[in-house]
Amino acid sequence: MNKSQRQRIKRRIEAQLTCFDSQTRQGQLSRGDLLRSFRLRSALARVDSEGFGRCLRCEQPLDFDLLQNHPERMICDECLNRS
Repeated sequence: MNKSQRQRIKRRIEAQLTCFDSQTRQGQLSRGDLLRSFRLRSALARVDSEGFGRCLRCEQPLDFDLLQNHPERMICDECLNRS
């Protein structure tokens, strides 16, 4: 994953977190939303690391489109389906 792609994902995560933060202040977050917010914050902390965007199990690169929509993903579809 190149630097430009990482920056696009990072901006997307930050936008989602801004939305979650606004909903938190209004008391409108469900438990599922809170969990996703936690996972997104974790992804934001990892996005600049070398391992971000690679499957934790097989170490293959995760699909960029998948990461744009689900930046918290850490396991590829193939490994996830093997579980």
